[in-house]
Amino acid sequence: MPIFSNHRFNRLFSPFVLLAIASAIVGLGNVPARGADNDDVQRLLTTNECVECNLKEANLTNADLSGANLEDADLTEANLNGANLTNANLTGAKLIEAYLQGVNLANADLSKANLTQASLRVANLAQVNAQGTIAPFADLLDATLEGGNWEGATLGSAKLRGSICAGRT
Repeated sequence: MPIFSNHRFNRLFSPFVLLAIASAIVGLGNVPARGADNDDVQRLLTTNECVECNLKEANLTNADLSGANLEDADLTEANLNGANLTNANLTGAKLIEAYLQGVNLANADLSKANLTQASLRVANLAQVNAQGTIAPFADLLDATLEGGNWEGATLGSAKLRGSICAGRT
C-alpha cells in the first residue's frame, strides 16, 4: 500500500531508494577520521616524548609539556592554547595553523619548524632557538620574542604589533 497517494513521491521514496540512502549514510562511518593518532597523544602525555608523531588537530590546551621532545611532530591545527612548552624540542615540527595563544615556549627549540599561519598571540618565545623557522602570516601580536635566535627565519607577513622584540637576532 503506498505511503502517499502521489505516484511520483512513492517511486522516489521506494523501499529500494530508502535502503540505498541509508547504506550510503552508514558507509560514511567507515571513512578514516582526520586528526591526531590517539596512541600518539597518549604516548606524549605519559612519556613527554613523541618524535615524528601525528598530533594533527590534537587538543592539548593547557597541557604541561615542558621539556617535551616533539621533534618532527605534525601538530597542524593542534590546539595548544595556554600550554607550557618551556625547554621543549620542536625541531622541524609542523605547527601550521596551530593554536598557540598564551603558550609558554621559553627556551624551546623551534629550529626549522613550520609556523605558517599559527596563532601565537601573547605567547612567550623568550630565548627560543628559531633558526631557519618559517612563519609566514603567523600571528605574533603581543608576543614576547626577547633574546631568541631568529637567524635565517622567514617571518613574511607575520603580525608583530605589540610584540617585544629585543635581544640577540
